[in-house]
Amino acid sequence: MTNLPIIFIHTGNQNYLKVAIESAIKFGNDVHLIGDDANRGFSKKWCHINSLSSELYEDFKKNYVHMSTNSYEFELMCFKRYFLAYEYLKQIGAEKFVMLDSDILTYTNYKNLPFVSEYAIAASWFENQNNYKWSVCPCMFMATIDTLRDYLVFMIDTYSQAERLSLLREKEEYHKKNNIPGGICDMTLLFLWIKDCEEKKKYRIHNNAIIENGIAFDHNIQTASGFIKNEFQYDNLLRMKKVIYKDDIPFFVLKNGGKVRANTLHFLGGAKTAMISFYYNKPYISKLINRYKLRLLSSPKLANNKVIRLLKSKGNTNDG
Repeated sequence: MTNLPIIFIHTGNQNYLKVAIESAIKFGNDVHLIGDDANRGFSKKWCHINSLSSELYEDFKKNYVHMSTNSYEFELMCFKRYFLAYEYLKQIGAEKFVMLDSDILTYTNYKNLPFVSEYAIAASWFENQNNYKWSVCPCMFMATIDTLRDYLVFMIDTYSQAERLSLLREKEEYHKKNNIPGGICDMTLLFLWIKDCEEKKKYRIHNNAIIENGIAFDHNIQTASGFIKNEFQYDNLLRMKKVIYKDDIPFFVLKNGGKVRANTLHFLGGAKTAMISFYYNKPYISKLINRYKLRLLSSPKLANNKVIRLLKSKGNTNDG
């Protein structure tokens, strides 16, 4: 494959975005950032998010029904990024792409991965989708421009067709009855779309969560699970998968002691504070401090602690 744009879509200039981009560039990837003025210098290939418009997105937004405990604005932006990616792909004339979450560290060149040339779609999901889990993670999402458009149309149709919308209502009701946060998001629709594609045998679809040839892609560093529940050893102190390094490449440790190379590390949610420490492979104590930094700095009980005062005085936020 001669060209495979690796696309980040993000507003703001957080340090974790900077190292996510740096890690992808370090392994020879063709990185593109759809961002705002705050992160204009983070990538040589940069496009202002406001320069992209999408009629398909406007159609989607008209029919969108908010069914999540997350904010309306947050969920809508999660959906919007697929439409932005599609418009950008048309603009640069690309036939296939990889979209990465801005809290992912990369340790591979994506275009050299065998499944990238062999499959039309790639994303991550767990084996168990019972109890309305219905979730496919696009933290490392690959698609062709044609399959991406198919997904956009599927999303529009889901909110405009009564039969499909009833499926979302069904899941929403389960969350409400069982007091489970979340609800309907882009990962829900991605699950339903991939399920529909598999049933119709439309495309070859790769599950990044399955270990292949001793290589893993991280779905969420805060869980011991991959495709299979509790597949990996867990660091109870860091509350993350156990990660060891060889020549600055991270490896996960399986339950049986075997090691698998991690092509990505995904620092979802509160794990972002430790991301830079892992990027530079800082000592364990540095990873530990950064993992709990926000909690430590905001704790009134620790306000007079010497170490905490030192962290605050240095303005030590995310520098690892």
